[in-house]
Formats: sequence, C-alpha cells, structure tokens
Amino acid sequence: MKKIKLKLLFRSLPIIALGAVGMTTTIKIADNWKTKEHYKWYHNYDNNKLLVRKFRITTSSNDINHINSLKNYELKVLLDHKLTDSELNSNENIIKIKNDEFLNKVNDEKLIYKNYKTLDFVPIIWFYFNSEEEREYFFKKIKNFNSIFQVIIFDQTIKKMSNNSSEKDKYYRFERKINNNNDKFLNFIKQKKHEDNREYNFPTSIGILEANGGFDEKMVDDFKNEGYEVMRPYKEDELNHHSQEVPMIAAGSQGIDRHAKLYFASFKNDAEWNDAMKWFAENGIKVVNHSYGEIDDLIGSKYNENNLLLDYYSRKYGMINVFSSGNGNDNKKEENEWINGNRLSFNNIVVGALKYNNERRISSDIIADYSNYLLFKEYESLSKPNVVAPGYLYDRFYEGDNKIYETVGTSFASPIVAGLATTLLREKGFLDKDYLRIQAIKAILAVSSWLPKDVYLDYKSNGYSKIYGAGIPDFEKMLLAADNLKFKSINKNLNGTVLISNEFYANKDQTIKAASSWLFNAGIIKREETSNAEKTEWWKYIIPFYNYYLSISNAIDYAEWIKTHRDSYSLKLGEALKRQNNKWFSDYDLYLEKKNSDGSWNTIKKIYTENTVDELIIYKVIDSGTYRVRVEKYKDSLFENSIDDSLVLTYLVS
Repeated sequence: MKKIKLKLLFRSLPIIALGAVGMTTTIKIADNWKTKEHYKWYHNYDNNKLLVRKFRITTSSNDINHINSLKNYELKVLLDHKLTDSELNSNENIIKIKNDEFLNKVNDEKLIYKNYKTLDFVPIIWFYFNSEEEREYFFKKIKNFNSIFQVIIFDQTIKKMSNNSSEKDKYYRFERKINNNNDKFLNFIKQKKHEDNREYNFPTSIGILEANGGFDEKMVDDFKNEGYEVMRPYKEDELNHHSQEVPMIAAGSQGIDRHAKLYFASFKNDAEWNDAMKWFAENGIKVVNHSYGEIDDLIGSKYNENNLLLDYYSRKYGMINVFSSGNGNDNKKEENEWINGNRLSFNNIVVGALKYNNERRISSDIIADYSNYLLFKEYESLSKPNVVAPGYLYDRFYEGDNKIYETVGTSFASPIVAGLATTLLREKGFLDKDYLRIQAIKAILAVSSWLPKDVYLDYKSNGYSKIYGAGIPDFEKMLLAADNLKFKSINKNLNGTVLISNEFYANKDQTIKAASSWLFNAGIIKREETSNAEKTEWWKYIIPFYNYYLSISNAIDYAEWIKTHRDSYSLKLGEALKRQNNKWFSDYDLYLEKKNSDGSWNTIKKIYTENTVDELIIYKVIDSGTYRVRVEKYKDSLFENSIDDSLVLTYLVS
C-alpha cells in the first residue's frame, strides 16, 4: 500500500485544529445543567481562554459494548506560535521545534502531568492527568502563558445509546457463520459468483475506526486471505464484540468486500482520534467506516472545525468517510434524533438502518425505529442519510451460556455500504482517483438504490427522501450507473451548462434516475499565496455555519476571525467564505430533458436547491423517447485562486 507523508501535506490544512475532531462538541452549558452534582471547576473559566467540550460518543448498536465512563482527564492546548509563511515553508520541523519549546517551559515550571501527546505538524499538545485536581492546578498555572491561544477541557463520557440496560457488559465471541441473506437483498450474489470464478481479484483496502474497542487478533480467520493491520495491539480488557463484527461485515471472507485488506484503529479520546485518521491517510486508505456517533442534539453539535477537517481529508486525499446515522431514536416512533456531530461533514456518506424481520430472518425495506434521520433546519437540504441498509447480520452467543442474542443497529448498516464502495472501486478502476471517487460513489448510489413502495415518502428539495435518502443499494445497478458517469472540473469562468450526459432512450412506464454530486472545497487554493512579513496567528478562527453559531460558541471576535490565510496553500475558513460570497459550496441545478421532433430539448423535470452538494431526479416516463441529463451552474462559490469544483453526473433507466 502506498504511504503518504503527512508532515508536509498537512501544512496546507485550512484549519490546523486536528485535535478538535472526534466526538468533541463546542457548547455553552445551559443553566439548568449546572446543578450542584454536575458543576465542575472549569465552568468558571468557560470563556475565550478555556473552552469546555463534551466528549460523548456511542457505538451505533443496541448493545452495551463494554462502554463506560472513562477516568481520562484530558486537556488540549492550542499554541499560538505566530509563524511567518517563510518560516513554515523553509523549515518543515518548525512546528515540532516550537511545540518542544512549550513542553520545556512546562517542565521548567515543574508542573505535574501523567503524560502528553503531540503531533509534529500542528500546534497542539494534549496533556493527561491522574485526577481532576491535577488538571485544574495545571490549567491555573499555564492559563496566562503568552504562547497559548486556547485550552480545551473535555468533560467526557463514553456510553451506549440504548434504553436496554439489562444486557451483559462483557466481551463475548460469536458464531463463525454469518447470516448473509442480505447478499440477495443488496443484489450482490452475482458479484460474489463473479469473484469466485475468476483467477485473480485485485485487492483493495478498507479502514474501520471504532470507539473504545480493540480488535481481537485471535479471531482473524476471516482475514487470512488479504490480511489485516491494526494501529496498535489491543489488550484483552480492551476487546469488545462490536469491534469484531463491524470489520467482518465490511470485509473478510464473510463480509461484503472479501478482497479488501483490513486496517483497524480505535480511539477513546481526542488525540487518539487524530492519530487514527493520520494513520489511515498515511496508509493510503480511501474508504473508512465510522460506526460511532454523537449523543447530544445540542447547538454545539452543528457543523464545526471537526467536520471541516473530515471534509478536508475528503477533498484533498479523496477519502470516503462512511458514517452510521446513529441510534438515538431508540424505538420512539415520533421524535427521531438528529444526524449531527461528525456525520454532518458535507463530503461524507451517512447510512441509516432498515428494520429486521425476526420471523423471516431477513431485513425488511422499512426504516428501523431507532435509525436517525432528522437534520437541523439549516442543513435540511443535505442528502443525509444518503442511503439505508440492513442493520443486522449476525447470530451470536455469549461464551458463558451459549444463548443466541440478536443485535441490531446502524453500526451494522454503514460497513455494508463501505464494503460496496471498495468493491465498486475495484471493479470500476477508472473511478479510483482522488479527485473523483467520493462524488462518483455518492451519485452512483443515488441512481442505483431503490425505495420502498408501500410507505409514504416525503422528499427534500434536492430530490432525496427525508428518511431513506436515495434508498437501498443495488450493486448490479451500481455497476451500470458507473458506466454512465461523466466528470467535469469546473473553474470560475465556466458558466451556464457545464455537463451533459449522453442521449439515451426510455420507454413509457420505465423509471429514469439522474444524479449530480460535487464537493465542498474546504478552503483549498491552487497556487501559493505568501506574505513573508505577515505572522500567521494559527487559532484566530471559529467555525460557524451561520452567524447564530457565533453567539453560542462565545469564541473569537468575528472581525479577528475573518482575516487571512491559514498558511500558504489554504485559507482560514472565514477568508474562504468571504471570497466565496459566504457560500459554502457552489449551486448547480439538475435537468432531465426530452428531445423534441425538431431536435430541440424540453425540460421534463428540474431540481434546483441551495445548500446541497447532491441532487437527484426520479421520473416515471410518460412518453417514450430520447432523453438526456444536464447540469447548469446557477451560482458558484469559486474565486480567482480557489481549486476548481469537481462535479459528476450519472443516470440509470430501469
């Protein structure tokens, strides 16, 4: 596997707050939350200098998963090195040198901490302590250091997202045979037969990122053909069944992509999340499954710097991040929980779960009660969930009593789609390019998936179902849709019609599906813009989606935030939005057109909506004839030196 050197590449990061990713949430604690029982010392300092964040994560299944509260006292320091672009460009070790200088100062002060973690390419240091008292004392001693921009305290809890508290909190092993009725459900049987009948299958790779769970290297028979790598060895008490099952759904001899090498990592704090993402990128992993999620549906869990980093990974390296939609609904039929946290990243894929039919022991085509689908109003035009998939695959048993337990969750739906994505990239190698694979996979999933027929479907303005997204994947149709795909790199000077499909014929009563997809550019620019005299104040930013977020975050003054470049190859988010006329991404409209007898084209259906990067047309043909799909630029977010938009369209007739 080709490895990527990140030390230089990450210097072009549009925000440098790598450590702010994972399940952190920027919040203002509500008054009714600050009870005597919960109130802690750091709430007195919740201001510009110190930011309190929840660290609350869950695995997206209905079981206990050995998840509990962590006595892990973490403190993240954002350092303000004030480096010039010249210093950044001339010395690749300058960040490490400056970080070490801060550590030396801390040690000279004889401050006590258990251990620390730092990255060479960003001005962040994480400190860990044995007690809350140690963490409080440390903060009070360093809070006035001039080299500190901000300190982040994690008020962290890791717990399950379920009302069922009666399940056993222990790691148990499961039967070797997987219930794979879903191969038929996903129209994947023909693909497996095709793989079995050919002499060689080009290997792929897939990343699995888990929360607070280790991979059992004694249970690796399923991965002996293509192999596996773990970021680090895991102890027996770190193992849980969730971290064995999710990889076996995505890959391995019983999984979706049987020819993918597994790359496994897990995290239990902010720094470890960043280590894991860095490790995936260094190993060239292009599809990563995330079966964990945010618990709180707070304002602070809206789009923030965490999401921006994931979008940067996607736009820069073509990394497809596949997220479970989450199980927050937990059998409530009217109040579904939010798709929030890291799932809100614009360039990712979010997967909901389908209900399991216990009597027939197969998945139904109805959304599971627990599967999240709601979006905050300002994000309701996004195509989330993108698709839905079966949320159950296993018969399992506890080692102690050998009783079979059924477990369901969106955790088991997202690795199905991750495996379908890596399989398609192997079968259609022309898609496997950094500038193409994400939007190609999203558009292909959109036109190839099917929606249930016997339920009421409420559609968004972008053409996706509010609950089901594009629907349930069909792999054979994914292969066909890939062959109809067209790609265009679109610069600021290209206006009007930007992309047209080939002409195709459709008969009456057939269904035409057409989709377009493009990417959020995450502040990346084309050419180097430098000013040797200007000091880069690394942390003069916040990440609002709308100005309302500013009043919630209580962070840096907006005028300070909207200043200049993050470094010479990327922009601060504020500057990027300013140049983009305060638009996160360009606005493209999707047209389905029918050819008239005189050769002109008549618009049959059109999708025009703002604040989305995906559009979908579904049309049942009334009149047989020749059709085409067209994409028109309505308004762009491009500026003179921004990277081009990267757009695809595809269609399918069935």
